[in-house]
Formats: sequence, C-alpha cells, structure tokens
Amino acid sequence: MATPELAFLTALATARLARLDIDSLLVAFSGGLDSTALLAAATRTRPQHQLPVRAIHFDHAWHPASTQWAAHCVQIAAALGSVCEVERFATRPASGHSAEAWARDARYGALLARATARSVALTAHHADDVAETFLLMALRGSGPHGLASIAPMRELGAGLLLRPWLEVPRHTLAAYVAELGLSFLEDPSNSESRYDRNFLRAQVLPILRQRWPAANRTLARAATLQWEAAQLNDRTADAELARLGATQERLPLTDFVTLSAAEQHLILRRWIVRAGMPLPDANRLRRICSEVVLAAPDRHPSVRWVGGLVRRYQQCLYLAVDTPQPLAGSVAWEPAIALHFAAGTLSAMAAQGVGLGQHKLAAHALSVRGRRGGERIQLSGKLHHQSLKQLWQAHAVPPWTRDCLPLVYAGETLAAVPGLGVATEFAAAPGEPSWVLKWQENSPLLANAPVGEQG
Repeated sequence: MATPELAFLTALATARLARLDIDSLLVAFSGGLDSTALLAAATRTRPQHQLPVRAIHFDHAWHPASTQWAAHCVQIAAALGSVCEVERFATRPASGHSAEAWARDARYGALLARATARSVALTAHHADDVAETFLLMALRGSGPHGLASIAPMRELGAGLLLRPWLEVPRHTLAAYVAELGLSFLEDPSNSESRYDRNFLRAQVLPILRQRWPAANRTLARAATLQWEAAQLNDRTADAELARLGATQERLPLTDFVTLSAAEQHLILRRWIVRAGMPLPDANRLRRICSEVVLAAPDRHPSVRWVGGLVRRYQQCLYLAVDTPQPLAGSVAWEPAIALHFAAGTLSAMAAQGVGLGQHKLAAHALSVRGRRGGERIQLSGKLHHQSLKQLWQAHAVPPWTRDCLPLVYAGETLAAVPGLGVATEFAAAPGEPSWVLKWQENSPLLANAPVGEQG
C-alpha cells in the first residue's frame, strides 16, 4: 500500500484510541495537490477503516475562478466515491486584519460547526508545511506553542481534528497523486511572494536545502520538540491555575505575585487560552504583569487588546471581552416570567418563607431597574441600612459590572438585590408564599472556538 495511505491509517488508529466511537470522517478539501491526496487516501482505505468519508470545500470567493474550483472539487469527490459540500463565505476581514488569518479562522469555524462527539475532521498539512510554519513563527518571535507549528491531533469542539501527514513530505504526496492519475487545482495566490508563507516556500527554504538537504525534516523535528515542550508547559500552568484557585474569568493574585516573571507569563497565557480568547502580544502581556498585577490595591487598572481585556479588583484579575452594557430604564416584572438582559437572566422560583414575601408585595407593582446612584437598603437579618456601593464592595462585585446588574423595586422602594439579599420590609414571613430570586450572569468572555493553529 502507498506510503500516504499507511500514514493515514496509522494516524487514524491513534485517533481511534483517543475516541473509540468515531463514526465519520470530514476532509477539508481545497482541491489542491495535498487535499486531493488526503481525500483519495481516506476513500481508498475505506475497506480498512469502514467509515463514511465526506469532503468540504471552502469558497472564499476571492478569485474569479472560485466557482469553477468548487465544481472541480465536487466532481473529484464524486469520482473518488465521496460527496463534497461547498461552504461559501460572504463576509470579509475587517480593515487592518490579516486576510490569511481571517480565512483560516473562517475555515476552522466551519469545521467546528460540523463537529460532533463522534466525528474526525482531517486536514492535509504535511512535513513541508510544518517546516514553513516553524520558520514563520520563529521570525515572529513566538514561544514553544508557536514554534510547535501544527499539532498532529487536537480537540475540535466535541470532535477531533486530525492531521495524519505531518511527517510525510510533499513530494511523496505528489508522487501518490501522480500514481493515481488524479487532477488537482493550482491556486495562483500560492506563487505570490507578498504572502510571508509563500516567500519562505519559494525563496528561503530552497536556499536552506542547498546547504542542508534535510532542512525540511530537521525543522519539522524541531517543531515536534517544541510541541512536547508546549504540552509540558500547559500541564504545569494548569496545575498552577488549580493551585491558585483560578476560574475561567477570575485569577486570584495573592500567591500569583510571588511567582517569577516567566511563571506569571506562562500562567497568564494559559489562563487566556483556556478561556478561548486570542493572546495579547508580548508587550501587553508584560504590561498586565507590571501595570495591573502590581498596581496599588485601590486602583482598577486594565489592559486591552483585540478580542480581550484584563482588569484588576480586590486582589484578583478579571478576564473579559469588553465593558458590559449598562442596564438602562425600568422594566415591569412578573416574577413568574424570566427577564433576559445583556449581562444575564433574572428569574424567580416559588417557595415558602424565604426570599420576597408574596403577601408583602401584593400592594406594589414590581419593576427591575439599573443603578441610578445613592440607593440604600436594609437587608433581612441586618440591623442597619447600607448603601448599595457598600454592599457590592462587601461582596467583591467588580465596579465595571455594577451598572448592568438588576435591582428589584416594589413601587419606588428597593426590595431586593438579586443574589445578595432582600429588604427587611419585604422579606417573607415563616410559611408565607414567596419568591426566591436568581441572577444568572452571562459570561463576559467570548463564546468562540479555540483559535486555529497557524497551518
């Protein structure tokens, strides 16, 4: 059996060890030489793996011939005994954003949308891609995760993403496609040296191979070593985050500040990545450690980058996307009906003797409002009134979230601060029918998929 097919089956067997109940394969199919070889290997080895194989082609509509390319992919897939779905993208990258990075993220997003707990998505990255990416990341000053280049397998939502050919050179795939007599597409943009990857491929690597003929293979080996180092770093950072008591959105600083700068950077990167957010650049990472972590206790500094924001409050870092939207105006409320706001959902559960007494509320119209300033409340069980600001400070509610939190009023009187307590005059008596309030805060983090790798 041809070398690419053997490598494919070996990688698939490894994936099956990680996910025994795999029921389908989805090939990312550009129609180029590499993905044509991959779709051929996946379909030709079906007697061995006995899994249905389908393909997906991504049409970014950047080239006048993109429609013809999509038609070619559908035709080749049919000839190989598979079906090719075409995903067309109508949007474009924002001004100033990398078109390559945007297109890559769009493709991974489409794969993610199709991932199931029993599916495996396949891409045709090979050893030459690994070498190119290693050099590209090195020239960008990347650390182990960037230099690790392209992972052979990783989670993709509920499913898996598998790259079976990271040790197979492109010339082997070219010989395989030629042996099968398959036609493939040549994207003219692959020869445009204005793209960094193409410049490395066409201008830099050939010169390196003149002096070091095995350059592609040794660079790929270096990437593998970096991948191993990155996995070790992740495990170390995960253990430290657990020890520090970190959550997805909050990182306590009491013990964090005792760590070295290198340890702090490692943990911060992992904390941000685990939240599914893009990493800040090295300069902003240093600013988080110097300006935010080391700020005076009464300061609330922040560092912002594209897609992320870190703030500090009461010896903790908080991770968010942006400043939350304030809750404006007043909304009439029937407790049996949940209210949905930008910051979260307010609901009530019928009970007895706890929460807001229904008899005490009967003579008042209920409404939900945002903070206006100067509010005071005497909570049930407390001897004195206190300002809303004092209450929030006592419960470590971050200042930037306070304007978007709901307050429940009975007539013109503040009756409850959901999640923190109810006013004495509206507290349920023993056995009285009541409402127990629940405030479910929305995550301040992006609900996006993990950023795709550089390949």
